[in-house]
Amino acid sequence: ETALIIYLYKINPGNSTITIGVPVLNRSNAREKEIAGMFISTMPLTLMLSEDMTGLMLAKQITREHMNIFRHQKYPYANILQYLREKHKISGNLYNVMVSYQNAKTDTQADTKWYSNGYSEVPFVLHIDNRDGNSSHTLNVDFQTEVFQEEEIDYIINRLEYILEQITENDTGLTGLIRNIDIIPKQEWEKVVCEFNDTYVEYPRDKCVHELFSEQAEKTPDKIALVFEDKKFTYRQLDEMSNSLAHFLREKGVKPNDVVPIIAKRSWHVIMAMLGILKAGGAYMPIDPSNPTDRIRYMIKDADAKLVLKYGYTDELLIDKISLKTFDFNYNIEKMASVSSSKDRCYVLYTSGTTGTPKGIEILHYNLVNFISNNEKSIYQYHAIENGNMMLAGTVFTFDISIFEIFMSLLNGKSITLASDDEIISPRYIAKLIQRNSIDILQCTPTKMRMLLNDDSLKAALKKINVIMIGAEKFTYDLYQEISAYTNATVFNGYGPTEATIGVTFKKVNSDDITIGKPIANTQIYILDINGNPFPIGVAGELCIAGEGVGKGYLNSPELTAERFVPNPFATEENHHGKVLYHTGDLACWREDGEIEYLGRIDTQVKIRGLRIELGEIESVMGTMEGIELTAAADKRDGDNRQYLVGYYTAKEEIDEKKLREHLSKQLPKYMIPNFFMHLDAMPMTPSGKTDRKNLPTPVFNRQTTAYIAPVTAAEKTLCHLLEELLHMERVGIQDDFFAHGGDSLTAIEYTAKAHSMGIDFSLQNVFDYPTVQLLCDFLEKGESSKVNYKASDFDKYQKLFEKNRIEESFVPKKKALGNILLTGATGFLGAHVLDCLMREETGKIYCLVRSEKKRGSHERVRRILQYYFGNQYDAEFDRRIILIEGDIESENLSENMPEDVQTVIHTAASVSHYGSYEYFHRVNVEGTRHIVNYAKTAEAKLIHISTLSVSGNSMADDFTAYRSEEEKFFDETSLYIEQPLDNVYIHSKFEAETVVYDAMLEGLDAKVIRVGNLTNRVSDYKFQPNYTQNAFLTRVKAVLEFGLFPDYLMPLYSEFSPVDLTAEGIVKIAWYADKQCIFHLNSNRPIYFDRFLEVVHEIGIAMKVADGAEFGRALEKTMQNTGTEYIFEALQNDMDEQGRLVYDSNIRIVNDFTVWFLKKAGFEWNETDMEYIRGYINYFRGLGYLEV
Repeated sequence: ETALIIYLYKINPGNSTITIGVPVLNRSNAREKEIAGMFISTMPLTLMLSEDMTGLMLAKQITREHMNIFRHQKYPYANILQYLREKHKISGNLYNVMVSYQNAKTDTQADTKWYSNGYSEVPFVLHIDNRDGNSSHTLNVDFQTEVFQEEEIDYIINRLEYILEQITENDTGLTGLIRNIDIIPKQEWEKVVCEFNDTYVEYPRDKCVHELFSEQAEKTPDKIALVFEDKKFTYRQLDEMSNSLAHFLREKGVKPNDVVPIIAKRSWHVIMAMLGILKAGGAYMPIDPSNPTDRIRYMIKDADAKLVLKYGYTDELLIDKISLKTFDFNYNIEKMASVSSSKDRCYVLYTSGTTGTPKGIEILHYNLVNFISNNEKSIYQYHAIENGNMMLAGTVFTFDISIFEIFMSLLNGKSITLASDDEIISPRYIAKLIQRNSIDILQCTPTKMRMLLNDDSLKAALKKINVIMIGAEKFTYDLYQEISAYTNATVFNGYGPTEATIGVTFKKVNSDDITIGKPIANTQIYILDINGNPFPIGVAGELCIAGEGVGKGYLNSPELTAERFVPNPFATEENHHGKVLYHTGDLACWREDGEIEYLGRIDTQVKIRGLRIELGEIESVMGTMEGIELTAAADKRDGDNRQYLVGYYTAKEEIDEKKLREHLSKQLPKYMIPNFFMHLDAMPMTPSGKTDRKNLPTPVFNRQTTAYIAPVTAAEKTLCHLLEELLHMERVGIQDDFFAHGGDSLTAIEYTAKAHSMGIDFSLQNVFDYPTVQLLCDFLEKGESSKVNYKASDFDKYQKLFEKNRIEESFVPKKKALGNILLTGATGFLGAHVLDCLMREETGKIYCLVRSEKKRGSHERVRRILQYYFGNQYDAEFDRRIILIEGDIESENLSENMPEDVQTVIHTAASVSHYGSYEYFHRVNVEGTRHIVNYAKTAEAKLIHISTLSVSGNSMADDFTAYRSEEEKFFDETSLYIEQPLDNVYIHSKFEAETVVYDAMLEGLDAKVIRVGNLTNRVSDYKFQPNYTQNAFLTRVKAVLEFGLFPDYLMPLYSEFSPVDLTAEGIVKIAWYADKQCIFHLNSNRPIYFDRFLEVVHEIGIAMKVADGAEFGRALEKTMQNTGTEYIFEALQNDMDEQGRLVYDSNIRIVNDFTVWFLKKAGFEWNETDMEYIRGYINYFRGLGYLEV
């Protein structure tokens, strides 16, 4: 069972929870055991795994969970499933794999034989057979034949046996880490790595593309090479005319590896330009002339081009230009010696980049020469060359299929018909070209082919085609059937990214068995897991490419190149595998016959309201709706930058949108159902024939989508009209959900601010709690029924803990090493700096608990954060001292998968947003702390729990609630509940989290609670967190400074700045030296009073005026009416009382005398919040462009 769970975990990367079905006898007493009948029930067994677990840890967990489910064996599985389906809106079963231990036996003296009934309720059932007590164990498998073939089951059994061999081969087998267990037996490894990639053939690897063309021109000088409109060019003409351009370019200084852009409309001139540039020694770079001028200029500059060739392009470019239209192609037709090597650049293609700027892909001569070589390993090239003569070049030059069309033909003695700009977009014109020029080879995308098949003349013309290649998108069987209805052509499906030279796999299609085929000559495909290990046959992983087609990388992008183009660990001199491995980001799996199934992109995701959404999945389900033809999904934003999910489709008939939603609801979770649908007359396409996602239209967002119920009361009418404005809807009813119609936290702030100006007061939290106008108005009328109610006596049990936090002058601090440490929240502002301090001051391992996702993703997330704050100094420490542990503090089973060699736990993780449902905050901050406490108990480790001083009710650092206590109160290191307000969900959850720790301390846990203050920029260099715009304190600083007015009634108050690097240092000091002391207030005891703060900002050139309360209030109200200043009011409006005065004095005084005394004993003191620090603080945000003063 351990082996099976390891296998399931390994083949489901990113999934740390594995659930299988386990049949239980369900006979709990002697009476039941004597009754004939079917008592057996099946229970779900759920296990939590991580790569850092050992096999023994997993085996023990399996044992525990078996005992747990035995306690509930009477509860029917059907009832469990029904409950979960209703609660979580899921369909399907909880598991599709079962494990059954068969140990039945008979008492009669006879041979017995056990038979299968030929039925299996789940796809895969593993029987561990020890029946009849023969002391041997046999593995039997029942499987559903609709899901598995017998060969696949054989593979799975072999893998399980291989895993068993590893974990039982010696005493250390079970104690080894799961990450080190291989799931692919050596024989299968040889098949997927070597046998499937046995593609080596010789090819002219030392030749350049232009050299091979010139050789072909000598062989067939008078054959037509190129047809464009009414012009025809022989091989000799192409060779000589391109020689002329090459001579001219050499004279202009073009040398090997120089990039020469071609900005041109479609014409024969472009083919001359490509060949001329290559012969001169350069690399050509096609640029679409329809691109924006700024984009064209960027590409030219990025490629360091010195001149461009243009045809039909008139925009001004600040670079030397050669007009192909006026160039004399008889300039010098003499042959010229090649100066290029086959390892020099051949061409550069720019594609869209994730950073918003295009990225250039460098392909070398030998890459292209290998691709277009005629050999039987490259089945499509071989078939096209042997069975075709005239290729249609109908793809835009910036798409690499165009290179296929041009050079596969010209280097193998074939002809090309180059379609003009008008011809490539017209099925009727393409049909005429096919008929007139006897075109017999055609290449296009599935989307473009569907468009072509809508034209009757094109359907007729297809009869002349011998070879068709479909690529770049998913090729479906229904499209193949439609193509086959009009032609006897041999049809191929192809796959390949631009980075690996056009195409790397091809498949001859003749049935519904459509894959992307097998690798071409000198190309290797590996299907790898997230750690770079080969996956077995049938298991989905990342498709990675090696071989002669893998390009050089990304132009001027060494970091991106190093990330995607890595050394190939499978390459040896003997197997001829390529030395560089390219990570495609595509998902695929091997089949037993060596063909590859393409499964989509790994990373085609969008995030909407924090939820990751795979657009391809939505498109796929939409496509199964009867009547829908083409589909697309995209996230779109309205005029206020709010994000929505939109589904697009084409259909001959109108589609009932309600039925479409119902159809999607059956297969997709609610959050993946589009907010809007659009019926398109035609799906927009890119020039290369793919769905043009960037040009999918934006819908009208103000459409009513639910039944309208009109407002009645004055308050309802006011709020509904306000929401119509904010949500851009024609009308809003009292039962329309704010968030369902695109509202988010930013809109909610605007909602509360504008409602306040209209005389209706409610808090931001109220919007989350009462998302419809009806619920909100009911709350405003009746008041809140569930306030936080505590009594001071509820916490008397903690007094003996709190009494320890007093100054004792006799105390002598003694430093205790922390040993190995588990740190939560390492990617947070404070957590990252605690990690930095521990790396500098401690020597043990630091386990960082990170939320589960793909291993590489977790690694990169932590690495990026540390690089942001500390540069590259910790890069080499990953997996040495910094060890990532994947897990979720919300999981009850957290302790079971954690390291056992930890002496100290530092818990900084928390949800620090200040608005949302209390259920969420309780789950993360309270239950999460409870799970960390349980782990600390299990590991017998000391716990350092990080809390916030906002639990005091003085929440100036976090959330300003305009609260003022009637009497002055003091909150020190012996305080917990002093009748402070705890209505803010974040502060309430942090308060309750403290009580969880105190309860554990009463039970004997060695724990310290550190309440931190207002975390601000580092004192060392003023660096702040990357998401600075979300910091509540900074938002108010910005509003006040840019407002330019300051109310006189706030002048006696002060503000506290606790630099994050010093806070982290203080945490480590407390962890070292704290003995019986257990609560600390880690906030600076050197605040700056507002009168001094104004003096400082004046001295650094910021004009601030002190105004009386009335003047300040009037000016603040006006910011709501002036465009561009609304943010000032919105930043401060939650801090105002009913009279419009800012309330920053809660009358609760935070006292930290004990902590200051303790830290001074430990050798720590806070910095002065002086001119130097405030200047650095303000200048830092000025430099980011955030403070505009």
